Amino acid sequence: MIVVENLNHTYAGTAGWTVAALQGVNLTIKKGEFIGIAGRNGSGKSTLAKHFNALLVPASGNGRVLVDGLDTRDPRAVWEIRQRVGMVFANPDNQIVAPVVEEDIAFGPENLGVPSAEIRERVDKALNQVGMAGCQKRVPHLLSGGQKQRVAIAGALAMRPDYLVLDEPTSMLDPAGRQEVMQTLRQLNAEQGVTIILITHHMEELVEVDRLLVMDRGRLVREGTPAEVFQ
Repeated sequence: MIVVENLNHTYAGTAGWTVAALQGVNLTIKKGEFIGIAGRNGSGKSTLAKHFNALLVPASGNGRVLVDGLDTRDPRAVWEIRQRVGMVFANPDNQIVAPVVEEDIAFGPENLGVPSAEIRERVDKALNQVGMAGCQKRVPHLLSGGQKQRVAIAGALAMRPDYLVLDEPTSMLDPAGRQEVMQTLRQLNAEQGVTIILITHHMEELVEVDRLLVMDRGRLVREGTPAEVFQ
């Protein structure tokens, strides 16, 4: 599980100003859950998400984050944590790095030194998981927005993560693309057992999550089932 204990994070600017992005956040996410995180802009959602895979690390005295018992503050554990926790952001164009779909999905495993035969297996499986089997040779920039985002998700899945964190993955998509991505996430959670942590401003996307967290001004102010929170 992912355990967040008394997590604080402050951003400091060049002119001496500071912003408390997270204030005393405590949270436990169990494997297999589908978690939704909501909150207005600046509430701390993205800052919290970046702590899940050590893109941000608690400074001394600012709490801690544990991923399956691995402390994100430990430099020796960072690569193991990032294999366990995949990240997908709002703009898939910022995550797609290769001119061919299969090369993009293979990028992460190649950098881990995974054998070629296993990379081939991972690429094919990841594309199948996101409903894009047979698209290995497609050119990413010719895909629709929803297809690009599914390729970005496949790239994360090729790392074989236990947790998949998605920060506004549908914010740049049309309704059809949003539906494609949400259907993919529901299937990954229900059929593959991948833990999903979804950050979104679209409330209709949060109706079917297992647990909904609400952030405000850096604090976790409410959590429960969608029915409990929306009431």
